[in-house]
Amino acid sequence: MAVAIALGPIFAKEILQGGPNTFGFLMTASSLGTLAGGIYLTKHSNVLESGKVLALGICFMGVSLIVFALSRVFWLSLLSLFAAGFGFILQIIAGRTLLQLLVSDENRGQITGLYVMASTGAVPIGNLIAGALASKIGSSNTVILGSSICIAGSILFMQQISTFRDLIRLNLRTEGT
Repeated sequence: MAVAIALGPIFAKEILQGGPNTFGFLMTASSLGTLAGGIYLTKHSNVLESGKVLALGICFMGVSLIVFALSRVFWLSLLSLFAAGFGFILQIIAGRTLLQLLVSDENRGQITGLYVMASTGAVPIGNLIAGALASKIGSSNTVILGSSICIAGSILFMQQISTFRDLIRLNLRTEGT
């Protein structure tokens, strides 16, 4: 998602033939998607399904960003970024929920700190790589490549969901006693 935001001005100006307002609308669509995803998650709070939500959120975000990268129509770009924002917040919240459920009480603070540092520290590095890659293969191809990696990771993670569900059950039972 960060790559699409970092390359957003290129999409707004060169691909959608717009300006600063176009970029603002694109970012607003993404933000509204995250809001809708957050609201959706308040209604669906089965922690045992956090792994599934995480994998599906990543996959949904990846597919939506591929649609965005291929779109040359403003309304479709808005809709795809809305959907990408929705998937993005699903994976952020589900990932943090999994982290809280899988880490022991005595290690939770350190692991959470490492997670936050890694996830926020990776954004500028990823944006740097995306910018360099976009200058070589184009912004659309860069977003498609990054999104494809997300989808592949999601598929690999989906194969491990039963293991995560079992670990969550075990951890919840252990903490309950």
